[in-house]
Amino acid sequence: MRFKLMCFVVIFVLSAVVIAQEKTIFTIGGSYWNAAYAWEDEDGNSLYEIDPGNNFGPYLSVSRGKLNLGVSYMIGKYPISSIIDSKGKKVELDNEINMTRGDLNVTVGYRAHRFINLFVGLKRLNWSFEVEESFTVPDNYDYYDYYDYYNYGSQTTTYNIKMKDTQSGLLFGAGASGVVPLGRSGLYLFGSLAYLGGKLEEKTEISGMPFSIDSDQEPVDISTGLVALNVGLGYRWPNGLGVNVGYRGDLIQQTTTDEETDEDYINYTRVQGVNVTLSYTIR
Repeated sequence: MRFKLMCFVVIFVLSAVVIAQEKTIFTIGGSYWNAAYAWEDEDGNSLYEIDPGNNFGPYLSVSRGKLNLGVSYMIGKYPISSIIDSKGKKVELDNEINMTRGDLNVTVGYRAHRFINLFVGLKRLNWSFEVEESFTVPDNYDYYDYYDYYNYGSQTTTYNIKMKDTQSGLLFGAGASGVVPLGRSGLYLFGSLAYLGGKLEEKTEISGMPFSIDSDQEPVDISTGLVALNVGLGYRWPNGLGVNVGYRGDLIQQTTTDEETDEDYINYTRVQGVNVTLSYTIR
């Protein structure tokens, strides 16, 4: 907790220094990311994947001299009605799963070279799966007396069971980004690579169960490492309006430990797709 607090203090002190300087350059914009998810085991074998979903969000960057600050937020929703299994076969799900991902990113950077920026930052990641299912049972049905199920009365009750699995937490890391102009036309290449690590807290919530097992499970800590890559082509007009089009990908490695056997389980999540950003620079 002290380490997280220290990181917050350092980042916001540095950002205050950036904002306080004169002739600060502001860039505001919004991004769209069409991202597909795929899951793999620790040997790199495909487990399953889902169709691409849409992510949107605003961002702000502030720079002066060699210092810069960046803040962005992106949220996406994925209604999942089918998956592609490890054999490439499409499997329809009995109940649709609603997946949501939200990212809040804060970075502080230093332009070490004309084309290269080094930065440190944090990511607040919130990632959840939610599914709902209904079933009907006789009102006087005894859950443990399943042998006599068909001898109960005709009065029934329908239960709506909701299960939500959420992973959330802070990741800290560093990276480098670069912008290389292509002549003097306003066209440029851009790219960034970063690594962030930390722990996400996983919590499962179950509601609507008709029996005494209604309860929330204890949170589980998941060690998480994330490699983020962003590359593409951009163009900025003399009036400050700009557009970027490129590829954005996240490779996420997660490790959970079985408390009984003390054995680690590793899985990988690949999130990748086309990213488009519109921005406007105020000088």
